[in-house]
Amino acid sequence: MKKWCDQSWQLAIHVSMTIFELYVLRDETWWQDTTTLWNQGTETGVFPSHKFTTKLLYVMQMAIYIFTAFSCKFLEEIRKDYLVMMTHHVITIALVTWSYAVGFLPVGVVVLLFHDMTDIPLDMLKMANYLKMEGVRGLFTSEILFVTTIVLWFYYRVYQYPTKLLYTTIVENREASMTLSDAHDFTQLFPHPGPPSWLLFNVLLTSLYCLHVWWGILLARILVGVLTKGTHDTAKEEYEGTSSDSENEMKDD
Repeated sequence: MKKWCDQSWQLAIHVSMTIFELYVLRDETWWQDTTTLWNQGTETGVFPSHKFTTKLLYVMQMAIYIFTAFSCKFLEEIRKDYLVMMTHHVITIALVTWSYAVGFLPVGVVVLLFHDMTDIPLDMLKMANYLKMEGVRGLFTSEILFVTTIVLWFYYRVYQYPTKLLYTTIVENREASMTLSDAHDFTQLFPHPGPPSWLLFNVLLTSLYCLHVWWGILLARILVGVLTKGTHDTAKEEYEGTSSDSENEMKDD
């Protein structure tokens, strides 16, 4: 029951943050037209100011990720993917801090939304597993949530993340503040004029994507096991234990 309660707290955080992010995006076209993520025609592509709600969202997310990193290091049992989890936390904290400092909050909001909304079904899946809501007796709740998690994970984190988010940070970010010829000359790793710390920003974002793929492979392996061995035992073999972040245990006793 303690694990279920801990996971319910994570679910509450991810649901509330998703709602907050959708609220911030309600009057923006950042998702529909990714070129609006950047201040077109300026030397850096940075907007001079941002709404209070956008800044507040960033501060709240920073606090959440610092706490989850602390919890992963000092409060939780060491898991198989401990190093991957800590890498994820460090990268995310660095991205939130850097994008706030230089003013790239719009793209940061979209990245955070990608993570939080795909965490929701995964949190629910863990909670259903703790209650053993599998098969007919559990109305196939775990199975339905597992399929939902896989679909959302691969669509948003594995497909949309590189084709939409990485494309805009690698290409459209440069086009907003440079001539087209210079923007497409990727031998200019430290352009000036151009987006600040362009190389660092995209190295961090690409590293985050590599973690998405790593966890996606884990999900795929669990799916194969589900079809051959059985849901509960397979997930136990692939990952042991729980942690405070969403990309951890898919199943547990």
